[in-house]
Amino acid sequence: MIIGKTKKRKQINSNSYPDFSNTEREIHSILRTKDGYIILPVIKNNKTIRYQRLSIKDTGTTKLGRRTFQLNDKKQKELQKFVIDEDYKGEIYKYCTHCEDQCLLHITEFTSNKTSKSVWLKDSDKNKYSLSGNGTQPFCKNCKRKYTNSVGNAKRTQEQMTEDNFSRYKGFLPKNLQDSKFNDIPSVFEKFNNQCFKCEKSLDVDERKEYQFDHTLPSSYFWVMNQNNCTLLCSVCNQAKSDKWPSVFYTEKELEDLSKLTGFALKSLNTENTLNPKVIEYYLNGSFDSHIESWYEKSRKKNNKDKYFESAVRKILRKIEKNCDKDNKKQLFELFSNNKRTKFLMEEK
Repeated sequence: MIIGKTKKRKQINSNSYPDFSNTEREIHSILRTKDGYIILPVIKNNKTIRYQRLSIKDTGTTKLGRRTFQLNDKKQKELQKFVIDEDYKGEIYKYCTHCEDQCLLHITEFTSNKTSKSVWLKDSDKNKYSLSGNGTQPFCKNCKRKYTNSVGNAKRTQEQMTEDNFSRYKGFLPKNLQDSKFNDIPSVFEKFNNQCFKCEKSLDVDERKEYQFDHTLPSSYFWVMNQNNCTLLCSVCNQAKSDKWPSVFYTEKELEDLSKLTGFALKSLNTENTLNPKVIEYYLNGSFDSHIESWYEKSRKKNNKDKYFESAVRKILRKIEKNCDKDNKKQLFELFSNNKRTKFLMEEK
């Protein structure tokens, strides 16, 4: 962990990154196990050959201004006494440098790059997690959307405001459960009294830089965008909401109002993350193999690679693991285990 102000740069760029000066933070440039123990990449000739799992969670790096952990030969030698597994092959996690409430996130929640050798990934894991490079950026995808992509969102067209941000999952869904563009935008504005539902900022339908349409029940849990599952938010609030469930983002009073506006039962809005049961029902009724094959072929034709399909399936499996009840989880995992396109992904679990 580190304490202190960040080292000053010669050139100061304007940004909206959170400032955690003089606060205790976890170092983001260290790979970890799910329990937070350090995973040390062993590198030879700029190529990772294996991971070492250590028995410690803290390197003792507390130098002021340090936000990263530099893995040099001296430091690696010092850490050898803590090695308890010379060839760790489990799942990989790390901390985000921007998340206010730091918690360990799976490595797939970060965008990859070709630098950051202290968090260098093996080629096998780069391929397994469908990453484009062997390193990872210091901030997670949610923070990237919030602090980086939010600038670009102001340039999006009105049609793009209603599109599914999780387009890679789309092929998994039957057509009747995919987002469809709706044209009656003025009615949405009227429903929400021409203002952001969260902060009540006044919005103009012609000022498309200022507003976005949010999936009330998140698209990342396969809920379709339509006139009901749609909340009008300003761009700032939409970035903050991201793919959070309503109960995580809104107050009790706001949930009551949202229930009246959208028609969703208050209990549904106030529950935990839940996969769309219509998706589960669709696949348990015998459409799984044919749909998966069609999705695979379309993905292969479009991308000329299997990694996009495999990455999407892995994310779906994690959502099923986290958000389905015991019976549905068992039935869905059996479908994935028996399908020729997905069974090897189940074997990785």
